[in-house]
Amino acid sequence: MFMNLIRHVAGRHWAPREVHFEHPRPGQWHDHCKVFDAPVWFDQPFNSLVIPKRDLLRAMPESDPILLMVMQDAIRRLNRVTSQQSMIEQARSQVNLSLMQGEPVLEEVADKLGLSSWSLQRRLREEGSSFTALVDQVRCEMATYYLQQKQLPISEMALLLGYSEVSAFSRAFRRWFGISPRQWRQEGLAS
Repeated sequence: MFMNLIRHVAGRHWAPREVHFEHPRPGQWHDHCKVFDAPVWFDQPFNSLVIPKRDLLRAMPESDPILLMVMQDAIRRLNRVTSQQSMIEQARSQVNLSLMQGEPVLEEVADKLGLSSWSLQRRLREEGSSFTALVDQVRCEMATYYLQQKQLPISEMALLLGYSEVSAFSRAFRRWFGISPRQWRQEGLAS
């Protein structure tokens, strides 16, 4: 699975220079060489892939410049976080980061803020919000932003917003605006 992910990014014929495993050599060790298409060493001090330096400089064959622009902009906006922010603003930034990995989890966001989940909920309540409402609000704001990126497919938007399926994103969008994301884009509401 790991090699499939790397080959998806680096090209399907990519192979490391060497592969090192901590565990002893198994009986079917030749299978490892076939999978990695490289020399495999066992009983090593740590697990690692030895990657040629030139591979790190190579452009990704399936790169998406529009998605890169969206992600760079999101990172720039998240980096503007300052210590003077309210708890809602700090939590909003963490929720935004969490969306890139899927559904934001209260415990994980609280941990990133150095709080217990109970403390985060209490602090948000004191500022007139809740974790669920905050996640919904961030998704709504980011959905309208992403729709302005005309070339960004709605399926990618759904993933960027932490939805596992486009249908879940479409239902949420319809709840927020009364129309589907496609209708919003077609009617020019995103400009």
